[in-house]
Amino acid sequence: FKDGFDGQHPDKVKALSYYKRAALLGYAESATCAGSMLYCGFEGQARDFPEALKFYKIATDLGHGEGAYRAAMMFYNGFEEHSPNFSQALKFFEIATDLGHSESDHYAKFLRRQGFTAGT
Repeated sequence: FKDGFDGQHPDKVKALSYYKRAALLGYAESATCAGSMLYCGFEGQARDFPEALKFYKIATDLGHGEGAYRAAMMFYNGFEEHSPNFSQALKFFEIATDLGHSESDHYAKFLRRQGFTAGT
């Protein structure tokens, strides 16, 4: 539905709905996809950072390194009225690294060199 199929036009609202359902049924990659759609927004769906973070955390809990990395980046950069939270970012970078996301290790090492410790 996200990209359209069999000559159908994309239906991103429906795609997001299916990604959310699949995420709640335990499909980690779907949780990351839902988080990304919510983070970016699209026609018919405003950006929703708190909801995006929720789905990235679900992906993390399901063992998806990319979801953990994206949660870490949200904490690293800050979002909406939230300033960057480097301790939380480090926490998720470390999880992402443990889940095999190699780029996360670079961020984790950088934050540790800056004196940050992983948040709870």
